[in-house]
Amino acid sequence: MFYAVATTENGVDYLDETNYPQMIEYWFMFCMIWSVCSAVDEAGRKKIDTYLREMEGTFPNKDSIYEYYVDSKTRTWQHWEEKLKSGWKYDPKLPFYRLVVPTVDTVRYQYILKALVLNEKPVLFVGPVGTGKTSVVQQCLATFDSKYSVLNVNMSAQTSSNNVQDIIETKVEKRTKGVYVPLGGKKLITFVDDLNMPSKDTYGSQPPLELLRQWMDYEFWYDRQRQTIKYIKGMQLVGAMGPPGGGRTHISGRMQSKFNVINMTFPAESQIKRIFGSMITQKLFEFEEELKPLGDVMTRATIEMYQQVITRYLPTPSRIHYLFNLRDIAKVFQGLLRANKTIIDNKNSLVRLWIHETFRVFSDRLVDNTDR
Repeated sequence: MFYAVATTENGVDYLDETNYPQMIEYWFMFCMIWSVCSAVDEAGRKKIDTYLREMEGTFPNKDSIYEYYVDSKTRTWQHWEEKLKSGWKYDPKLPFYRLVVPTVDTVRYQYILKALVLNEKPVLFVGPVGTGKTSVVQQCLATFDSKYSVLNVNMSAQTSSNNVQDIIETKVEKRTKGVYVPLGGKKLITFVDDLNMPSKDTYGSQPPLELLRQWMDYEFWYDRQRQTIKYIKGMQLVGAMGPPGGGRTHISGRMQSKFNVINMTFPAESQIKRIFGSMITQKLFEFEEELKPLGDVMTRATIEMYQQVITRYLPTPSRIHYLFNLRDIAKVFQGLLRANKTIIDNKNSLVRLWIHETFRVFSDRLVDNTDR
């Protein structure tokens, strides 16, 4: 990561003798936070924040060390909020799953992903369901110029190493004997989603991952028919996966060690409010005057409801499906965004719609009347 970001464009210029040592130190801290210290969860981030602050006094006091990046112009730590463009507009024509509200999380993960991918370093995003791993990666890869082509590979429990090899080989062409390169002279970025889904074989290994690991080590795999070596050049990997459990397995340490692992934590409450609040508030612009202030209230109410639900309704053997995540909040808002201003014309009808949506998402999953 240090090679990816400590460049002259970012202010690390050995000719500038006065600022050179200081910039190296800043970028080194930044790289340590987003490599060694980025594989931990929320509780771990708090501990690391305290630990590093005792060692390094240059961080601003507000928020944690994960909220800052190095600004090469001012040569200081700047909050990621500075990189956020505020002009997000709700587009009712877009399908709900395509709506992406830029937040501090999306901005920083895309910044890190871009720096690593442009320097041909493999990245692996890990995080609970609903933290937006897939959308962050796909949105970032869509901004790359035309010399890159992107291949999406979605893994499942049934994926075999043959499947993965066949999918990737459709995107490469023969250059010389035994050497294959991406079509059209481009560079190929292969995005492997749900990396830890393939089931383990008798010996406890996951064949699709072993194939990818062999390619990462040696840049080749074998032709299945002729048993000859096939070099695949000009390709690089980006992965995403959820934590082990519920059909997802532990991937081998040998495979994991090949990637820059970044753990995407659950977004802060302020970020969740920003995402859904901006959607519903903009939607209510076209409604009656008395309904406009309700956007914020509904956002807060939904988040409070969600937090009550996840603390009170925990999965047990008889209630194995009591697993709630960010997608449930999204489903409530997906329903609210379909409201029609001719039908929902007073406070009462909007509140009834909100109650209906929360029942649909949360209450319908509960197993008996006591829980409901």
